[in-house]
Amino acid sequence: MPTRNFPARGTRAMTTSTLTYLFTDVEGSTSQWETADDMSDRVERHFEILRDCVVGGGGEVFATMGDGVGAAFASARAAVGSAIAAQRALPSTGLRVRMGLHTGEAQRVGDDYRGRALNRAARIMSTGHGQQILLSDMTAALVRGGPDPLDLVDLGVHVLRDLADPEHLWQVVYPDAPAAFPPLRSDRAGRSSAPRHRTSFVGRGREVSDVVDRIRDHPIVTVTGPGGAGKTRLALRAAFDAVCDPDDVWFVDLAPVSEPSRVVDAVARAAGFDGPAASEVDVADAIGNRHGLVLLDNCEHVLDTAARITDRLAAACPNLRVLATSREPLGVSGEFVVVLHGLDTASDAIELFEQRAAAAGATLDPAHRPTVERICERLGGLPLAIELAATRVPMFGLHAVEALLDRPFDVLVRRSRTGDERHRTMHAAIDWSYRLLDGGERRLLEWLAVFVGGFELDAVLDIAGRLGHRTVAAADLLDSLVRKSMIELDDGVPHSRYRLLESIRAFALDQLAARGELGAAQEAHVGWMTAVTGGASTEPISAEIEQGAVRLEREADNWAAALGTATALLSTELIEGLCSPAAAHFLVSRHDLAGVLERAAAVCPDGPARRAVAASLASSSAGATDTTELHAWTAELFRLDGPDPSGVAHLIGWMSHVWSQRIEEGVRWCLAGARNPRFSQDARDLFHGIATIERFSLTSSVEDRDLLVDGALDVIDRSDVVANRVVSRLGVAWALADTEPGYAMQLVQDATEEIAALPHFMRSTLPGNVSRFMARVDPALGAAYLLDRIGEHGCPSGYLDTIPVAYAAALLDRVGHPTADVALATLAASPSGTYLARLELERRARAALLEWSPLPWCDLIDRVRTALADLAVPTAGGAGAAPARMPDRVAPHHPARTTDTAPEATRC
Repeated sequence: MPTRNFPARGTRAMTTSTLTYLFTDVEGSTSQWETADDMSDRVERHFEILRDCVVGGGGEVFATMGDGVGAAFASARAAVGSAIAAQRALPSTGLRVRMGLHTGEAQRVGDDYRGRALNRAARIMSTGHGQQILLSDMTAALVRGGPDPLDLVDLGVHVLRDLADPEHLWQVVYPDAPAAFPPLRSDRAGRSSAPRHRTSFVGRGREVSDVVDRIRDHPIVTVTGPGGAGKTRLALRAAFDAVCDPDDVWFVDLAPVSEPSRVVDAVARAAGFDGPAASEVDVADAIGNRHGLVLLDNCEHVLDTAARITDRLAAACPNLRVLATSREPLGVSGEFVVVLHGLDTASDAIELFEQRAAAAGATLDPAHRPTVERICERLGGLPLAIELAATRVPMFGLHAVEALLDRPFDVLVRRSRTGDERHRTMHAAIDWSYRLLDGGERRLLEWLAVFVGGFELDAVLDIAGRLGHRTVAAADLLDSLVRKSMIELDDGVPHSRYRLLESIRAFALDQLAARGELGAAQEAHVGWMTAVTGGASTEPISAEIEQGAVRLEREADNWAAALGTATALLSTELIEGLCSPAAAHFLVSRHDLAGVLERAAAVCPDGPARRAVAASLASSSAGATDTTELHAWTAELFRLDGPDPSGVAHLIGWMSHVWSQRIEEGVRWCLAGARNPRFSQDARDLFHGIATIERFSLTSSVEDRDLLVDGALDVIDRSDVVANRVVSRLGVAWALADTEPGYAMQLVQDATEEIAALPHFMRSTLPGNVSRFMARVDPALGAAYLLDRIGEHGCPSGYLDTIPVAYAAALLDRVGHPTADVALATLAASPSGTYLARLELERRARAALLEWSPLPWCDLIDRVRTALADLAVPTAGGAGAAPARMPDRVAPHHPARTTDTAPEATRC
């Protein structure tokens, strides 16, 4: 089925019309991408040819799918003419393209088309070969007659994958076309031992193409993945696409084969032999040089035997391919493993849910799309889980199904009384895999299930160590669980994380509770999380605290779960360790985590734990619309400090000033902290850097009365804390912007290179400071810098993600760009409105809100990015027409140190 780009949420007008649809695809593209260095250029040239030919024939390219396009034409003859023109030009690219056309009725929604006609056109294309043009009977009828009829070859009636009605196919004869093509890749029903599915095959186009290409290049291909990932259906689709004759696919279902000795018999029967086979050697000898593909389905429970017969067949039968499905690889020489995860796009998962829900009798409309999307995400895109959940919608309703996912095994049940028992419920599907694990694997899986949102290798080693496993043994257990598809690896950059699908996690937690070890595992989880936070401390900053804060961003869900456990245990010691200074830095403006902190505070009436929770709550309150809560927690924090004030309290005190827009008071507060001998050097350096950047970038002060520049340069030279160096560099840059602009820009460049290593709050706010500085040099430079940082991860997921938008609005307002009004209005109506006061835009934003309606955030992001892009390309010859890029580096230079109370060299 073609890739579908779903429209934005909300109702969009649909029109129905009868058009001719053309679909194309590059044959064997996956292997070429792997081996051809110039593949990108060739594919791009191929797209140019297709677009030119489509447009030249009066058509419209409405979709690009992998290495092909979908196009629509008002005229069938023009569509075929465009296909012929493209086929004659495409050989110059070295690519072989297959094409399919069908004429029918479909709906147009925005720039996209939907309907059965598109499915049929795509299926016709998928049966063909490179350089072949195939037509449906309807399209052929429209181009056969007339004064200039096309030359067509009758290919007969074929059954197209997943379509109920067969299709009479025709091949276009055109100049320079190959004289002959292989048989079509169509389902000629009833001649293969493979099962026929009664429901449509949704998505997986890229994975099917990949498996087909691998089958052609490798004697053994194994598709692995968790139970319910759709391995069998994908393998069947790929098998039929890879061979010319469906009779050459020999399907072997090993699920009911309980005895390893019966595997050979099952293979022999599928290959068409009568009677039992003595050994795998007999089967291989009997097959000999025959052409075919053996599909060994569900190998995991007879893995050793399946591996032996696969190895023998690959060695003795040169014209045979073996395609296997298993929850772990076979482990034989020459095997290529394709790992299958959940559906690769949200649209595929949503389409599957909607199709199965409709088939079960449910009626869904576009307003339900957000709920469906959340359900599919919670189910990890797992096709079986999505199908089972969708079938419950008519009984419970969509929102009830979402709520019931907290107890997934109550809802993920198939009501049909027929079919494979392993696929009747998700519980049965997972239990099948669980019973194949050994004792050590089961227990580690269960204990890892207490983690929320995934975990990294150090967490696995810690938990395994608590279970008595040394590092090497723990690594082996983890490797086995990944290979057996019980744990998934998200090989990200730079941090690889592991996760359990929610259904597997729920199953493992049930087993853990039945074993009586749930409480012990949760306490182990809290112990590991406390080690990550760095434990109890009164230091406000250090290199270790800074690194811990960045790590906690990846462990936010685990941190919240651990704090919930510590609160339930009424352990003030554990709560204090979890609410460390690293946690306080990570929690800045994390309003979403205030609830779990407030519950922890309720069991800490006084003492060190109460002080730690107060610091964390004050941090999470920062940026809230009402700063009363921040002031309250700050006041309590200072009360709890007693006779020995901590640097943490002093840092929170500065936050209280800055979020109340008392900038000058905040500078004086930081100067006091920088001069307090009871604080550590790292803490004093941080306070000095903050005082410097606040004084020169946010106030009208132009004199360095407190010798801030000299002190900040010392911090840059000695500190191993990234935050200290960055804020000090930016502060000095603002101070020297007019007197030493080259050195100031170098300092900004150096600071920019380190911002990515800072905790989230500083990563969100400091780029705005940088953009303001660059805009002093050239607004285009500031716009280009912000453009790279707004919308990097799609729509904002929290308050901090909106702060760069506030800086962009300030820049656009400064240059008089019309987008500034709607941006300021949207910000004024959001929790981010409090940040506008720091940019002296609060009144402007309130006025804009009276005239402009706020936009949805994703729409605003698009609007702001477009405006910044306009601004980042200055008008040639106009003011500020320099290129919008960072100026080249200048030679390192420190200005002369001064001792005057108001040195001229530091005037801004």
